[in-house]
Amino acid sequence: MVDWFMCLAIANLIGSSNPFLVPGLFALEHFLLVSTLGYTVGHRIFGIEVRRLDGHMPGLVKTLIRTVLVVLVIPALIFNRDNRGLHDLAAGTLILKR
Repeated sequence: MVDWFMCLAIANLIGSSNPFLVPGLFALEHFLLVSTLGYTVGHRIFGIEVRRLDGHMPGLVKTLIRTVLVVLVIPALIFNRDNRGLHDLAAGTLILKR
C-alpha cells in the first residue's frame, strides 16, 4: 500500500488523468527497485525484502514475473500454507524479514 500511495501521489503531481499512469509507475518502481536492491520503498519501511529461494537477489527475469503478477493483484492475494503468494511461487521468490 505504501508503494501504491507513493505512486498515486507522483501521478497527482504530474497531473495526468491517464488511468494507466499509477499502475505503470507502480510496476516501474517495483521492477527497478526489487531487481537492483531487493526491496521497494514500502518493503524497506516495513523491514522486508525479496529474495530467491537460494537467498540471492531475484534478478531481472524473476523480478519481471513477480512485478507483472503483483500488478494484476489477484495472484498476490492467493497464498499457500507457508504464506507465499502466487506471485512469489511463480517467480521462485520469497519475502524475508531484514
